[in-house]
Amino acid sequence: MKRIILVTLILLLASWSGCKEKTPSRDYIPEIKNQLFKLQQAVKQKNRAAIDSLLSVEMLDEKLTSDSLLQFVYNIPERYDAFEFEQFGGANIIYSFDIAQIDCFIMDSTHLKDRPIVFKLILDDKVWLFREFKEGVIETSDSI
Repeated sequence: MKRIILVTLILLLASWSGCKEKTPSRDYIPEIKNQLFKLQQAVKQKNRAAIDSLLSVEMLDEKLTSDSLLQFVYNIPERYDAFEFEQFGGANIIYSFDIAQIDCFIMDSTHLKDRPIVFKLILDDKVWLFREFKEGVIETSDSI
């Protein structure tokens, strides 16, 4: 009888240990938010060097640079040169161990949510760097 109980306990412990899936660190959330804030400040100041310092090598290899992002944020045909960027607002962050996605909006002082932007980030040597940005409908990525 003791043997049956012992075997049962061993099987239960083995099954529980196999079911535990590690989750990403909650410390990533403030790190990702901080990177978005740094990007927001750099875009407000139109500081190309500061923006480029937040971009991954892969993004730069694809010719997506500070100029690309600044043109994307500020170049609105109907309001050219009149758009005053204020923030990337309404941010929703989804993340895993080494990939993150920020769904937010390009906003001016009106805080309208009519210009969605999606940022993808990668964890590169313990630093979150922007990997991609695109406009469009905000959707959840299946890869995260």
